[in-house]
Amino acid sequence: MGSRTRRRATLHFTTSSSAACPVWPRSCASRARSDRRSPARSTARVLPDRGRCGDDRAALAPDTLLPRSRIMDETSRIAARLRQFGETEAPTSPLYQRLAPLAADRPSLLRLLQDRLPGQPPANVLLAAVQRRLMDRPDAALRAYYPTLGGSLAPDAALEAAFDAFWPAEHAALAELIRTRRSATNEVRRAAVLRLGYVVLARRLVAMGLPPSAHLVEIGASAGLTLLWDRFAYRYGETTFGPPDAALTLVSAWRSPDPPPATAPFTPAGRIGLDLAPPSVHDPDAMAWLRALIWPEHVERARLFDQALALARRHPPPVEAVDALAWLPAGLDTLPERLPAVVVHAFTVNQFSTSMRHQLDQALAEAAALRPVFRLGYEWTGTPAAALTLTTYPGGRTTTLATADAHGAWIEPRERFMAEG
Repeated sequence: MGSRTRRRATLHFTTSSSAACPVWPRSCASRARSDRRSPARSTARVLPDRGRCGDDRAALAPDTLLPRSRIMDETSRIAARLRQFGETEAPTSPLYQRLAPLAADRPSLLRLLQDRLPGQPPANVLLAAVQRRLMDRPDAALRAYYPTLGGSLAPDAALEAAFDAFWPAEHAALAELIRTRRSATNEVRRAAVLRLGYVVLARRLVAMGLPPSAHLVEIGASAGLTLLWDRFAYRYGETTFGPPDAALTLVSAWRSPDPPPATAPFTPAGRIGLDLAPPSVHDPDAMAWLRALIWPEHVERARLFDQALALARRHPPPVEAVDALAWLPAGLDTLPERLPAVVVHAFTVNQFSTSMRHQLDQALAEAAALRPVFRLGYEWTGTPAAALTLTTYPGGRTTTLATADAHGAWIEPRERFMAEG
């Protein structure tokens, strides 16, 4: 094996008494480790890196509406993205369908969005910043349009006036949020989709003659709420799984005539989340930002987030502040006992460049020289639904297990799902 710097992975182990797994022999690996080269430490991030800008833009005073032709090219592009968001990307939020194009016609807001962190979606960041500030403004008329904040008004003719009465007074606070915050994972119900992948993983391990136990590594984990998946209960249609005393139950529509598989999911031998800048579940402001990323009409999502956060504060999920692509090569090598490993990502790799995706695949393929490695992905596929896929290393064979709603509201398993293993 080529020489390189190695770091010891810090994993947190469950108290379950799962059987020990045999060592994954080098002779079974798909490629020799002796010619491995140390991958260059990536400057790319699981979540986009922080940007840097001066405070001069944040100090700009709100201005009047200007003809679109007078807005600079960059702000024109931002305005177009806001309009596209309102027209095609927010079908379940009538409020955001209205607010996004309103913001597109406010040049001062467009200039603020020029200073957002690299790679951040302008509509998500701006609208989350507005909702975050509304949390601290119970007197604001705009708040009445936000069901997640207790409001009950549907978008009407008075919405534009309420919006314009709010944002100029919050200009400096909005600027600070836009400059420093990221759109991040906060959808707890995605665990209901991932759990089905964990069931198939258990079957595959047993078919390989191994106990159904593996190390769990989640990249782009944010606060790590879905790392607590085995503490949740799940209801698919009329069928319920999970601890009877679970603090929360995730409900997903099951779009199949066949019942959900009764096989138990794999047992995590250890678990760790990786994120460039993970927010702490004990930081009220950081958690308020994650909640502000939930769309106003999605009251159930907000309720589940609140319940999962309360659970996470009692059982803090283990998340490390690292560049995942830099961590994986040495980190996977040092996982204890040569147990299998499953690397999980949900709506993370869609943010990767082609070279980053290749780097991820290479790291997992090389790690399979020491242990079985699996990759469970829950990502966009260019269609309205997301895909749940499981890739096995060595070999890199990928199976699509199901399609699902991006927020886990429904799951449609593939025909092979029931027999997958």
